[in-house]
Amino acid sequence: VQMIFQDPYQKLNPRMKVGAIVAEPLRIRGIPKREHAERVARALADVSLGEQLLDRHPHQLSGGQRQRVAIAAALVLEPEGLICDEPVSMLDVSVRTQILEVLLELRRRRSLTLLFVTHDLSLAWAICDRLAVMYLGRVVEQGPAAQVIEQPQHPYTRALVDAVPVPRPGGGGAARAALRRAARRGADPRRLPLPSALPAPLRAVRPDRSAAAGGRPRRAARRLPAARLRRPPARRP
Repeated sequence: VQMIFQDPYQKLNPRMKVGAIVAEPLRIRGIPKREHAERVARALADVSLGEQLLDRHPHQLSGGQRQRVAIAAALVLEPEGLICDEPVSMLDVSVRTQILEVLLELRRRRSLTLLFVTHDLSLAWAICDRLAVMYLGRVVEQGPAAQVIEQPQHPYTRALVDAVPVPRPGGGGAARAALRRAARRGADPRRLPLPSALPAPLRAVRPDRSAAAGGRPRRAARRLPAARLRRPPARRP
């Protein structure tokens, strides 16, 4: 199992070239050096990058290319599964769909298992077969993707469904309705266009005392007054 992190800018060593970054897991695992060039070239080809990038540093790449290099470094050991921690949230809208298509193609071609972590429920439905919703560090709801979206039980799951972007102001939840209609008729999410934008910040949800909320509620975090958040004045020497 390998990991794809959220921020490609922090994942890549700025002093190393692309070829060395992708080959580093092979060196750590003790893979013979004669196999490095072939495995690195194959991993880069799987993420649609050419060998002309081998001698470049991360600062010479775009955001999408950096994330592709990070994915190639995770694939070079040929894992059976990938943990994707918000892999597109740090990228521009124009390249998010491209990275998602790369992950879907890798899953199909290599029979990979993807554990996709995201706050965008529509994005999770387009990628995943099953959904598990976490709230306050606990899994509060899980099941097939269509069932969780069509019949959300927990208040936080309903908040995630309500956070699906509406195409126009005052649209009356047209995007949410379309998502639920597609889930109801059993549509294949892989045949639908991938969402190109992430939802607006979620509204606050307070846990209740019902069994669906996990029992006893937790006390909400107390807000500090603005005066305490201000930086104290610097002392003169």
